[in-house]
Amino acid sequence: MKRLWIFKGYFKNIRRNMILNSYYTEKMKDGKSMKASFFRLDIYYHNSSIIFLITIFNSTKDILWAIILTTVLMLIYLFGLITWKNRTRIKKDRHNK
Repeated sequence: MKRLWIFKGYFKNIRRNMILNSYYTEKMKDGKSMKASFFRLDIYYHNSSIIFLITIFNSTKDILWAIILTTVLMLIYLFGLITWKNRTRIKKDRHNK
């Protein structure tokens, strides 16, 4: 029974964080919801990966190397983008307090 309470508390905490994150995202991004932000990020990510894949394939003429290099570049890009957005969010949050 105690495990059930741990899971309920865990999921309750996740739900609370999602609600707070959604609220602050809408406040900081002029009313744009989290779903819209994720959709936009997804479109940018896929477009960028297609452009990288085509460019690298034209340079190397080997599809395997193009896929590997594109995957590495997109992971670096995604990591940098998430880090930059988190820093921006922390700065805005500190500024609003």
